[in-house]
Amino acid sequence: MLYDSLSRRFEALKPHFEKHRFRVVNCSPGSVLEVFEKMAFEDAVKAAASECGKPIRTDGWYEPRPTPTPQEVGR
Repeated sequence: MLYDSLSRRFEALKPHFEKHRFRVVNCSPGSVLEVFEKMAFEDAVKAAASECGKPIRTDGWYEPRPTPTPQEVGR
């Protein structure tokens, strides 16, 4: 049921993504979502790196953010 709902929503968004030249690639192994092209994660990173012409470093992208200091909270 969840995949049906997500699939319909992504299908509705796909023309918007295409209009703005936003490429969506499904890199989830075993995913049953068929709206977007599928690609191995490693291949997607290589393709993205070749398109932008510079290495992509993802170090720290998926680590929890540190707790903000009181000064940052007050901004």
